[in-house]
Formats: sequence, structure tokens, C-alpha cells
Amino acid sequence: MWNLFFNITLLSNGTTVEKWHPLADDSGYELHRRFYSGWYVFELQVDADEPDTAKLYLDLGNGFRDDHVVEISFHSPRLRKRFFLMPPRCRAIRLVPAQVNASYTMRHFKLRRVTRGFAFRRILRRMQRADVYMPAGAAPKELMSLYAQLFQPVARVDYSYYVKEIEPRQWCAGVKNVTTVISLYMSLHRADSARVERTVHSILQQTYPHWELWFTGAASIETSLRARCEEYTVNSRRIRFLSEEAGDDRQPLSSKTSVLGTGEYIVRIDVGDTLAPQALNELIHVAATHSDSRIIYSDEDRIDVEGARHSPHFKPDWNEYLLLSQNYISRLCAFRRELIESVAGERAAVGNGRAYDLLLRCVKACAGKGIHHVDKVLVHRHEYPVENENFVQGAESNDATADILALTDYLSDIPSAEVVPVDRANTYRVIWPVPEPSPQVTLIVPARNERDMTRRAINSILQKTDYPNYDILLIDNRSDDKNTLAYFASLASHPRVRVVNYPHEFNFAAINNFAVQQAEGDIVGLLNNDIEIRQGDWLREMVSHAAQSGVGCVGAKLVYPDGRIQHGGVILGIGKVAGHSHKYYREDHPGYFGRLLCVQNMTAVTAAAMLVRKSVYLEVGGMDAENLKVAYNDVDFCLKVIENGYRNVWTPHAVLIHHESVSRGLDDDDEKQTRFAEETAYMLQKWGARLRHDPCYNRNLSHRFEDFSLNTDPDPL
Repeated sequence: MWNLFFNITLLSNGTTVEKWHPLADDSGYELHRRFYSGWYVFELQVDADEPDTAKLYLDLGNGFRDDHVVEISFHSPRLRKRFFLMPPRCRAIRLVPAQVNASYTMRHFKLRRVTRGFAFRRILRRMQRADVYMPAGAAPKELMSLYAQLFQPVARVDYSYYVKEIEPRQWCAGVKNVTTVISLYMSLHRADSARVERTVHSILQQTYPHWELWFTGAASIETSLRARCEEYTVNSRRIRFLSEEAGDDRQPLSSKTSVLGTGEYIVRIDVGDTLAPQALNELIHVAATHSDSRIIYSDEDRIDVEGARHSPHFKPDWNEYLLLSQNYISRLCAFRRELIESVAGERAAVGNGRAYDLLLRCVKACAGKGIHHVDKVLVHRHEYPVENENFVQGAESNDATADILALTDYLSDIPSAEVVPVDRANTYRVIWPVPEPSPQVTLIVPARNERDMTRRAINSILQKTDYPNYDILLIDNRSDDKNTLAYFASLASHPRVRVVNYPHEFNFAAINNFAVQQAEGDIVGLLNNDIEIRQGDWLREMVSHAAQSGVGCVGAKLVYPDGRIQHGGVILGIGKVAGHSHKYYREDHPGYFGRLLCVQNMTAVTAAAMLVRKSVYLEVGGMDAENLKVAYNDVDFCLKVIENGYRNVWTPHAVLIHHESVSRGLDDDDEKQTRFAEETAYMLQKWGARLRHDPCYNRNLSHRFEDFSLNTDPDPL
């Protein structure tokens, strides 16, 4: 086999290696020389700010043309490889690493000639891993066409396409034989006619007819606005003024207003917001199909000054921990009347945080039960020209002091809990207390050889962890490297470390089940030996959650050595079974609507760094060592924990470095790929329905990518 290698190294000054010529517009590079025909592999690794497609143009004697191009799409900084057949007479190549005008760094490029048999073996393996259907007896040309589809430009759903093509298919049919009244309350504080008209018009367009609108805060409005509002009350018996005496006119749901009207459900609507025509119908549909409904909320988006919808916020289902980090429910939110009355409505004492405060008190009053989510955009928040920015800020921004007061009140049963702001507006962190005395934690670290990596993990735990009561259980899984064995022997004298042999073949689930039985701690921590501790308070933060009676598994924020996110929690349904939230985001990125800054409930977290009480681990029977020896055993375990009535938590305030897959390697041989396919099939068979809807995610978000982009085809209701 004859090999020919080409490499590009992009230097900080923009120069390249010999023979490569940068294009005049700096879009790529050309290499002029003769190429032998035959099979080649095109390797590329590009670190870009957004998904893109690299193109390798081939000059076959008549210049660089679009019909002679090899493409590789990418959405992460991982190395990508594509095999292709080089036609005869290629005299030059042109590499364009990215098509979008955005910053990128090309970390690797290689073009290598290979044998036909090697190329086809790798092509078939790649298609099997991607689960591409290959017709029996398909010709090589047909197989190559199917293979090429794996490298087409990454398809992303533009929100305008979603609004036009996907959203109309999601609306439910009209609710029949239901006459439940919804009472809407809107404060006229700091309002003007244009905004009031916009909001009222959207209410008048509702497909559900049983509603009433109450104007509040009318005592201090301008005469012209009052006259316009009076026109509405004359033209519609469903629109009324709420007579108010002097007082705080920004409380549309005060103790005085909440007892008026006839609605079974009460909605606070902000002046200037508009409702989708189907909004109230969707709320009543949920109320009619869920008799326990106490609180119903929806997704939302924004409309710019030119009328274009953008920035959709597709929210998770009820997520208590996320609500304690930010008011993700926001608007649109309907409360059952008796719930509002039980907490005496809004309180003036909390200032601009009154809506958040009301929501938290209602959640507490109903103990988090009967809270339902409509995963459709029912309300639009309008943006206004710059000259009106003061109005927008005054209407939408909350006082952090008021929010913290509301959160502190919600946590009054836990007086030692502390609420502090984080580096994002209206986002907070609850610092939970650790029980006294602090519970013992046993950190379980499986290892096989890899002395240097394991030593780095152990040393970082011992040197940086400031939590006082922990020990390390190092599980030696058939190490045979003499240096590793010598290192393990040297740990025998350390007061915090025990080394226990597991003399069987590698089985991640079985190893952890065995280790938990040996653990002395009340809480067990599962840690890979390719983990590196970076901050001293990581274990205290995770224990503060794991020690709570209703909490099952607790996960951490894991980052690659280059500073990108490796794990922000596990999302079900991505890549068939599960994927990692926000993978490859920058570590300092706030995430989708700030979620990388928020403690939140997650359906699953990775066992590369997971804490769980030993009693919970044993209660659910541990990990499945028979069917899930390597992959997805942590996802399956987390689902079992939830089935037993616990909630799993992910925290961004415990940050660890993860040198992923260094010890075990990648699943790149036939045996590993067969095993992975079998474990995937088992998860689909066992949890199929659960994998299609992760309550901590949203069906309108991608099940292909881990970046919270839009879903191309959301499941119908």
C-alpha cells in the first residue's frame, strides 16, 4: 500500500506549511501537485463556534467545480473521517474548512491513500454504527450514495420554519362541552394605549370563548388610556375595570383582586404581551385532561420591533430545582383560583419580585403537585424601540433583592439554606446545608493499569478536596503493569485509601456493584479514574444535595481539559438513547437560557462523577451488570432511581476535569461495536417510551444534537 500524507498547521501568524497556498480571501488553502487515483481517507478536525461544513475541492483539469467536491459536516470539535474515491487526473486540491463567516481553528488535516478493501470495511462499519439501512445486494455505487448522506451539511431548523411548518401541526382540537372560565388580570401600571391594544386584541382573538379580562391599577392612569379601556368594557361584557382605591397598582393578583371574577383559573398577563390565538384553548385542554391541575404554564418567545418571532424558550416540565435557580416558568402561567386564594395573592412587600414570589408560594402550598406544562409557545413577549427601553426594563427586570427574599421565604423550613446571586440576571444559587456530623462518603475509583492517570485522579482528590469525611476505595481490575501495581501498593499506608482487587473481566456495572458492597460511607461517589479534581468544595456541594431525603443521584459539571463542556447532565432520546447536555459548549457559557448556571433536576447524570446514598443504590438493585456491562448502565440506574420516587440533580457548582475514555479507549473495534449495539437495543426495548420524552428537556428541542437546537420533527401529542 502506498501512502501519501498531507498536513496543515495553522500558526498564530496565519502562515502554513510548505507548498500550501492560502486563498486570496483567506477562506482556505490550495495544494498543487499530481494525485494518484484510488481510495483516500480525508481526516479533519475543526473547532468552530457553530456547526458548519468543510469542503475539499478536486481539480480534474478544468478547475475547481462544485461537482467534484468532498464534504464533511461537523457540529463538534471531534476528529471526522471520510473515505472517497479519487478520480484520475487530479492535479490540485482546495480545502475550505468552513463555509460560514465565523471564527474557527483547524486542529488537524490529513489526506491519506488506502486500499479498496480497507476503505470498504471502514465504510460498512461506519454505516452500521449510524444504523443506516443497507438494501440486500446493493451495488457499491448505491452504498456510497448512502454513505455520503452521513456527511451532508448539518440540517438545522430555522425558527421561522418552525413557526410556519411545525407549530400549526401541534395545536390541539377545540375543547368540547367545557365551559370553565379563565379570569385574566392585567395591570395598567406604566401602560400606554398601543401596548394595551396589542394585548387586548390578542385576547379578543382567542379560539376559546369562556374568559374574562379585568383591568387593574386604573386609579393613576392617563385620561386617554382610561377612555380607550372604557371602550373595551362597553363593547365586551367580558372586559371590566377592577375598582381600586389608592395603593400599589402593580398587583393584578393582590388579595383584593383574587377573590373577584368568576374564573376557575386565574392568569396574570403583562401589558404588551400577546397570546397565541389558541393559548387559552391549550390551557383548558390540559385542565380538562388533568383533573389535579393546580398550575399550568407554557413555552414562550419574543417578537422584535419588525414583528418577527425569535428566541423561543422551550421549557422543561415541572423542575423544582431549576425554579429555585431562576423563574423559568415566567409567563404564561394559570393558577387554580383556590390556590391563589389560599396564599392571599401577591404581596407588595417583595417589590418587582412579586410574580416570582407568588409562584413560589403557590408551589409550596400545593407541595409541587398538579403542576403541568404545555410544551407549545402560547405567549409572545414584544420588544420595543430603543427610546422605549426604560419601559421594557421596568416591566421585565426583577430586583435581585426581592427575588432572594422570595426564595428565602420559600426555604424558611431550612433556615441554614443561603441564597446568593450568580453571574446572570435573575439567576440564583441555593447553598444547602450539610448535615452535622457530615456524612461519610466513599469515593469509588475503578482502575486497570494507567498508573499516571490514576495517580493524577487520586492525588487531586487528596490534595484539593476540603470535605472532611471521605475515604477512597480504589478497585484494581486485573492490573498487570508493574509500575501501576507498585503505585497501588504504596497507597496501602494512606489513611484515606483502600485498594481492593476485582479479578474478573471488565464490567463497569459489576465493578461498581461490588465496590458499593465494600463501601463504608453512607454516601457513595462513583468516579472514573480519568477524573481530575479542580476545586476544593466540589464534594461538599454534591453532598449537600445527595444528603437530602428526596434526592437520588447527583451529577457534576464535567469539562474537557481544553475547557469545553463534556457533561451538563444527561438528556434522554438524543442519539436514540441519551446524550450529554450542552456538550462542547465553552465552560463559561451560560447555556440555553442560563441552564449551565443553574442547579436543576435531570432525569439522568453520568456515573463518571456521581453521588448517591448507599441505601438508595442498594434499594434499586444497583446497576444492571448482565445487560449493560459498559454503556448506559448509569442512565438505566438513574431511571430506576426515579421510578422508586427519588429525583436526580445536576449541579454546575461542582466542576471536575474529565479526560474522557483515556483508560478504556474508544469503541472502535468489531467486538466493542457489537456490544454497544446490543446495549443500545436493550435500552430501547426496556425504556423506549421513556426515552422519547425527557421531562427535563422539551420535545421541540433536538434529539440529534446536544446543543438545544430546534427539533426537525417533534413528536405529535
